[in-house]
Amino acid sequence: MYQKIYGATALYVEGDYVVIKTKDLPDHKSSYYTGANYEAYNGSNTAWQQKPTTLLSRTLPSAHPCTRPRRAARPPRR
Repeated sequence: MYQKIYGATALYVEGDYVVIKTKDLPDHKSSYYTGANYEAYNGSNTAWQQKPTTLLSRTLPSAHPCTRPRRAARPPRR
């Protein structure tokens, strides 16, 4: 299921929270990447200047409160 959440690497329940982990990286090429995802700036802003940084992976957990379904005390009547 977590593969459907943009950039998620894990999804699990911890206590009363659903935790989603991501690598915090965009899924497109950029001049701020190094290696295979590098792409030179190709925009039209002639004043654009590259900042002296690169994109690095980091794990970002995000916890969201949830409630778990509770088992009924007895089966419903039919």
